[in-house]
Amino acid sequence: MEDYGKHLVERLVAQRRLKRGRAAEVLAHAANEQVSPEEVLVANKLIDRAAILETKAAMFGVAAVDLDATPPDHAIVRVIPQAMAVRYHAICIGRHGDDGILVAMADPTDAFAKDYIQMRTGFSVESRVAYMGDIRKLQEEAYLGAVPAGTAPPAVRERVAQEVLRNRVLPATPRPPV
Repeated sequence: MEDYGKHLVERLVAQRRLKRGRAAEVLAHAANEQVSPEEVLVANKLIDRAAILETKAAMFGVAAVDLDATPPDHAIVRVIPQAMAVRYHAICIGRHGDDGILVAMADPTDAFAKDYIQMRTGFSVESRVAYMGDIRKLQEEAYLGAVPAGTAPPAVRERVAQEVLRNRVLPATPRPPV
């Protein structure tokens, strides 16, 4: 799906955590299902989330955040507009300093995404790498309301996905005071 996904799979092969033949299957499955390779790896129990986070942190040279162990500050999650969060695979997880936000991203080296988030929110952006499945769950919670992650009916998830694709999304919450 994303370019970083292919690099992640290649790195896992180089680390001998994944066999080359299996890597090709993972990439094909991810492309067919339009999900990230890391989600395919974890869903099929080929690699655990901790190994994915460790590998991504080393690959990007950025600190990792386990969103299951470190839940975000729900008062600030929606500071990033929904369409932007979905497009850039990002979720705001807290404040950073006096005028910044901490953003969990699937690819924290995406300079364009970080600059665009900064421009649109008015906050400086400090990024961390996170597991894509955790980012998706938190986005679902944040933008569908108080629905626990993964429990929204499929029809509701599909409607939200279609609205995101058409850019008719829920408005972002006002910028919180710093």
